[in-house]
Amino acid sequence: MKTNRELERIVKGFANHRRIEILALLHKEPELSVQEISEKLKSDMKNISAHITKLAIAGLVMKRNDDKSVRQKLTKRGEVILKFVRMLEWYDPSYSSAGRFGNWKINGELWAVYCWC
Repeated sequence: MKTNRELERIVKGFANHRRIEILALLHKEPELSVQEISEKLKSDMKNISAHITKLAIAGLVMKRNDDKSVRQKLTKRGEVILKFVRMLEWYDPSYSSAGRFGNWKINGELWAVYCWC
């Protein structure tokens, strides 16, 4: 079981819109270099490299050296995190006076969630 600090590192690893874009891109097109990622996302290579470093520290991306460049690929954890983030898109909030209720449809089943947020 992960400690709270380890979980924090994982969450901070994907807590940025650009990092989520990188995860989604690597899901569609595994084994891309930093240069290829920066070109596809139309972002500065130095910026993309910094984001990939944070993703790697969180264990969401692994790096592989080939003859000419370093290739990035999602780890199993990266795949799971991307699915989790995409689940958040399915959230359909309906509010009560005491707090917030919401529904998620997961694998065809409706889940009710209560949150004090």
